[in-house]
Amino acid sequence: MTATLDFTEDPVDVYRVWVPGRRSVALRLTTNADVDLELFQPSAKTVYYTNHRKALRGPLIGGSYRSGRSTETFVISNDSRNGVYVFACAFKPRNATLLDATYRLSATVRR
Repeated sequence: MTATLDFTEDPVDVYRVWVPGRRSVALRLTTNADVDLELFQPSAKTVYYTNHRKALRGPLIGGSYRSGRSTETFVISNDSRNGVYVFACAFKPRNATLLDATYRLSATVRR
């Protein structure tokens, strides 16, 4: 999918991603500006947090935080027999210089 972020009006996009049982999903985000990618547990109430380390002990699974227009990637594995939803979050970091960004997010299921 292709989408746009606006730093003032639409700074975060959240997508629900299905991870089948005993499979992995590789997420890949390409962009024309600095956009980062994070994944959250299905129990997450919000994608905003003030302390990264504390969030990693809670709802945050992890993320990719490469600077500039670098491609962001993250692979999530599900060892359970049952599938599960997670939340993928595309956002502009606080130090981003451009006010808007266009990005493409893809998800590929792996064995």
